[in-house]
Amino acid sequence: MLLARRNLFRDRTRFALSVLGVAVSIGMILLLSGYRSGVYTQASAYLDNTPGPVMVAERGIRASWAPAPPFRGVLSRRLGRHSASRASSRSSASS
Repeated sequence: MLLARRNLFRDRTRFALSVLGVAVSIGMILLLSGYRSGVYTQASAYLDNTPGPVMVAERGIRASWAPAPPFRGVLSRRLGRHSASRASSRSSASS
């Protein structure tokens, strides 16, 4: 125990920086967990105060408080066209 205490306090700058780093990381964990809890509380309050029992949303929406990606439909349609044209050109080339 004496050796551990002596090694811990031998370099005071390193000890202070280590304690500061641990304190900052614990503070960040507490801050972010509080933020996440607040987001969930606000989302559930929104859903609890919605006047109807049914919520209508666009296809592909998984969470009511998170917006859909802006170009998701456009990209999937474009990718689908390209992959379909490649597949049809391969099948016509093989026959």
